[in-house]
Amino acid sequence: MKSVWAVVVLFLLPALLLWAPPSAKAGSAGGKLTRALKSSSFKVRLQAVILIGKKKITKAAPAVRRLLEDKHDAVRAAAALTLGKLGNQKSRPNLVRLIAHPNRLVGRSAEKALILLDRKLGDPVFLVAIGPARLPEGVALSRRQRLARIFQKQLRKTSGVVAEMGESQVLSGKKLAAHLKSRNLVGMLLQPKISILKEKVGGGTTTVEGKVDMMVVSLVTKRMEFSASGEADAWIEDAQISADDRIDLENTVLDASAQAAIEQALMYLVRRAAEP
Repeated sequence: MKSVWAVVVLFLLPALLLWAPPSAKAGSAGGKLTRALKSSSFKVRLQAVILIGKKKITKAAPAVRRLLEDKHDAVRAAAALTLGKLGNQKSRPNLVRLIAHPNRLVGRSAEKALILLDRKLGDPVFLVAIGPARLPEGVALSRRQRLARIFQKQLRKTSGVVAEMGESQVLSGKKLAAHLKSRNLVGMLLQPKISILKEKVGGGTTTVEGKVDMMVVSLVTKRMEFSASGEADAWIEDAQISADDRIDLENTVLDASAQAAIEQALMYLVRRAAEP
């Protein structure tokens, strides 16, 4: 009996060594294709990047993204399309930089990739750009950065919109309009402004008042469609406050004002999208 089992084990061992689960085979293939992206042969790189898109090897996205700078336009175009197929949203800025590429194949492939990425987000209606906030004299530039973070965070939470990644910097006029039409998007620009940020002291209390205005403008025609505004105030029951307390008050006021303004502006777009 022992000899019989020994024979069975010897026959099974080669089969066990050759067999691997499908996931292991896929992982192995993915690794080989990713390594092939570094080949000195552009034909090998081209074939590898195409197969990565077909096989949906998402882990290869960072390596594929690097091929957007390949010296061969065919490889760049294939890499762009593959990133769209992989649904790699992090590649949006890289793809946008290629939509005006002099090689039509590269530019069109980048545009198709963006269309695929838009679909992954549920076919948004608006491409929304947010301009730098205009500041009153004496207000630190860091306030602009703070507002930008608030606006971008709210933008990501709003359905039906996708953040602009520089489309209006690489395209303009009719070319921008044609690009937006291809993606079935309406381009909008939000132009924020800190209108009020002032401190008042009275009755033993220090109060900071703030107001943020925001214009909603067509990204192509620059025509204003809507104006939003947010106001807030905060106070400390002390006539003499520290520099840190003053900063905290200003941040509280600006955050609340900016949040109210961006919510109004985005609500306008939501309502506009729902119109027949």
